[in-house]
Amino acid sequence: MGYASFIALVAMLGSCFFPTNGPCETYKNKYFSITLPPGWISVPANIIKSTEDEIVSRSNKPSIQRNDYAFQQNNTSRWFSYPYILIQINNSGRIQEAKLQKISEQSFQNSFNKEEKELNGLVSDFKEERKYYDEKQKILWVFSTANVPTVGAISVVEGIIPTNIGYVKIFCYAVDKNAISYQPIFQSIISSITPSEESAYRTTVYDILPPFIVDIDWGKVIGKAIAWSLLGGVLGFFGYRMKKGVK
Repeated sequence: MGYASFIALVAMLGSCFFPTNGPCETYKNKYFSITLPPGWISVPANIIKSTEDEIVSRSNKPSIQRNDYAFQQNNTSRWFSYPYILIQINNSGRIQEAKLQKISEQSFQNSFNKEEKELNGLVSDFKEERKYYDEKQKILWVFSTANVPTVGAISVVEGIIPTNIGYVKIFCYAVDKNAISYQPIFQSIISSITPSEESAYRTTVYDILPPFIVDIDWGKVIGKAIAWSLLGGVLGFFGYRMKKGVK
């Protein structure tokens, strides 16, 4: 774990053990566990689906990668009010660790440009700030910004956590003016994710195989996954009109 991530995690855990707004909560399912700061709640599955359906209807995309889970702060009257986080589970196969390092050095601007065009004006001005693979934490980190209509600039912190059967992908969104205060919180949340014991990432003989033996083009797969951060940021645009309690 890098020094900055360590400090961020200590800060969040400190708020858990010495809370002013209540304790942190750990959410656990069959794929992973995640620790959230006080005051965060899960977004109902039907709200996630209906919001994504509206994005499809307003864009040039025939289909999208669906999010499996979403969380946001509870101190708002609307779903998908910033800040919020989205999580996708991918079980398409194990990624070689060496490939994760190579992926962190690739540019995915073409993927982002294609995504922007297909989103039909729902997001623009994407900029990838930095990207790196933390070998100790086993997290591919991506930091970026974009612009969403009526919302303005947003900041995105993304983590891709490999598992023995694929990866857990988490996107964290905040209005850009609040990015400095939320970035360490987002990094703490991402760092807290622990894949289930059955799917935990382990070093195997597979890691020493030559790249040409691997059938999946993980650079393309992960590049597309990272580009989908643009779509996730748009949920806040539609969420501004969706009051909690409305089914």
